[in-house]
Amino acid sequence: MRKRLVLTISILPLIFIFLSSLKVYAEESRLDKANRWLLENNIIPIERYPYFEEFNENNKPLYVSEYLEGTRDTIVYGQPHDDPGEKPVQVAGGLRHRYLGYTMSDAPFTNYMYPDDNNIAESYWSRGYNPSTLIFNPWERTATANHKAVSTTTGNSAYAGFSGNPEFEGFIREGLRIRSRHNMAKAGVEVSYATVDFTDEQITSVQWHQYAYIIQPPTRYSWGSVVLFRNTGTGIGYLTIPLPNVKYNEEWPEDTGTIKADLKVTNVTPSRLIEGERRDVTITLNSGGSVATLNGEPAGITARRY
Repeated sequence: MRKRLVLTISILPLIFIFLSSLKVYAEESRLDKANRWLLENNIIPIERYPYFEEFNENNKPLYVSEYLEGTRDTIVYGQPHDDPGEKPVQVAGGLRHRYLGYTMSDAPFTNYMYPDDNNIAESYWSRGYNPSTLIFNPWERTATANHKAVSTTTGNSAYAGFSGNPEFEGFIREGLRIRSRHNMAKAGVEVSYATVDFTDEQITSVQWHQYAYIIQPPTRYSWGSVVLFRNTGTGIGYLTIPLPNVKYNEEWPEDTGTIKADLKVTNVTPSRLIEGERRDVTITLNSGGSVATLNGEPAGITARRY
């Protein structure tokens, strides 16, 4: 259901007007917004700000693609690629690579839309992606910290400073929900079996951040990626989970005057107002964004729900 946001502001002639009742920022890139979110939520110390930059830690440039925008806002570097000896797969809509690119710390960033490799109907939970065999704090253990799934192109372990942080619990749970193969199938991902890999009860019964090696943090403005490791009895298995920019079972707040949005009214010069006169004007727009008119003049208003 589309929501509506109603704002009342006062106009003065011959000025730029900003909606001061809301938290407003200058035009920001996705990197700026993601960095600001990490800082404002005390996830990165000031000395690591900004975390995301135009080039990653191995000097790969930011990769820009229309497929990584909108609902799939993702920050990746380098180029989409596959494992050695592999080729991209042909699916409805074109070719898909196993990896979207690389993380900021230069680990491979798995493509959630790549066809699932699992050809066994048994759920991931039953196969061991549960507390009975999951590896606790994998970023602290040599065998998992050096695993290819979390290793950079220079052979180092991916930055682990985001791992173990309970702030990401809700994001990980939502990632498990959408990674469950029955939901992947609904999203158009090719799977051999549309199995319910993680039920709601299973998702909420575990503190997943204790087992999740976060190789790229999610923010309100970008997706992240995490790897779970399990003991197989003969070695180590792993499962890569996408981290969307929303939390599990999260409900958006009602639209009020304090909703978080980037809103700005610019270049309004009402000719019918005399010097010093104030007039309250009500602006109504939907949360999908619109161009409105204010007193018959274009107001250039846009809104986006995060």
